[in-house]
Amino acid sequence: MKQIFCEKKAGTRASRGNGVPCCMGGNTMAKLWAEQVASGKKTFDQVPRLLKEKVKAILIEMGEEEKIK
Repeated sequence: MKQIFCEKKAGTRASRGNGVPCCMGGNTMAKLWAEQVASGKKTFDQVPRLLKEKVKAILIEMGEEEKIK
């Protein structure tokens, strides 16, 4: 599974100390949901309606297309 890197710090993974990616961009919630879906903790059907398109794009970028219905 491809990890999501913080755009603010090129080449490094920023986190809050608990392994959850921390970015200040507008896609933070979509990235968090994509990580949850990719890890199997949530399903794509559980993603909030307003975030589905962004989460779908992130999952495709991560190579996790099979998680999208």
